Amino acid sequence: MASTSNPPSSLPLAALVFFATSTVVLLGFIIMRGVALPSGGDPEGADVGEGSRVSLFQRTSPSVVHVRWGGAEYSPLEDPQREKKNSTGSGSGVVWNDEGYIVTNMHVVDTRAGAIVTLSDGSVWEALLVGFEPSLDLAVLAIEAPAAQLTPVPLGDSGAMLVGQDAYAIGTPFGLEWTLTAGVISGLNRRIRGYDGVEIGGMIQTDAAINPGNSGGALLDSGGRLVGLITAIHGSSETNAGVGFAIPVDRVAERVPQIMEWGFQPWPEIGLVLGSDDFSVSCFESMGDASPGAGVVVIEVRPGGEAERAGLRQAEMGAGVVRVGDVIVGVDGMPVAIRADLHAVLSKKVAGESVLLELMNGDQRRETPLTFGSRH
Repeated sequence: MASTSNPPSSLPLAALVFFATSTVVLLGFIIMRGVALPSGGDPEGADVGEGSRVSLFQRTSPSVVHVRWGGAEYSPLEDPQREKKNSTGSGSGVVWNDEGYIVTNMHVVDTRAGAIVTLSDGSVWEALLVGFEPSLDLAVLAIEAPAAQLTPVPLGDSGAMLVGQDAYAIGTPFGLEWTLTAGVISGLNRRIRGYDGVEIGGMIQTDAAINPGNSGGALLDSGGRLVGLITAIHGSSETNAGVGFAIPVDRVAERVPQIMEWGFQPWPEIGLVLGSDDFSVSCFESMGDASPGAGVVVIEVRPGGEAERAGLRQAEMGAGVVRVGDVIVGVDGMPVAIRADLHAVLSKKVAGESVLLELMNGDQRRETPLTFGSRH
């Protein structure tokens, strides 16, 4: 996963539009759906670039599925006046393996209603929600389709991606199944607010057109390999603004097997309540020369938790005054300036694993090992 010496600023929550619910209706908006040519055929008069795109779509579109829930499906372009409250939810997903596992975004899945998965051959399958991980906005579904009808998506290497490389998105924007859009990798190591409000670092940015319904769909490299799972757009509306984001496939591949095995990601419970970045900065400003300058303030150490056993000390609050206790300034040898730095390391850990925290308390610096329990 690429990084820079000056990590980009976090995007405000209000500016990120997650396509969690029903397909949005827009009047006068026309999207061209990709039309597959006969297998092995090239379009007459096509240049090399066009032929490559056609071939890529033909090879990879069977690995993308349409995920929906709720009532009977309808097309927003055919019935634009239909009330939003009656519309079905719509999103995308990818075929993970030939055992019927489908990977999508957690915000695409409505746990209160049964999910329906449509394969590229037109077959429709009821789906079981296997599990999810909110911290990465991931969910895994399972369908009972035979292996012969499933085309697992080939996995790429998101850590090897470079800004400027071609990128292709396949999904179901506005309910328009198997739509292909093209662009480039516009940025790497971006931070966005995830499903549960926690910042997710290392995100891939692309200008390939992404709209509501693309969530959970595939972001592919020029070889047709999955490099990211589409999850969000940036902008003040729920339509493409030329800035979209995808979860790097390397992180998806780390988590999906655990979700498949356990039914959830056994998120490591640390027994801590941590201050927001703004709260920590305010504390540092009031500390004067005693301020560490950067880090994450420990607000609460929960009784009986792993953090209490490790000896962490919480802040003391009263009468509008905060007396800062421990400040986390490093983890496993990596500096921690903001919450996202800490989360980037913790999100890769599972119950039973340990990290080494570097703490500041006043002018005292110490290191403390912390072994994770499970919140489940």
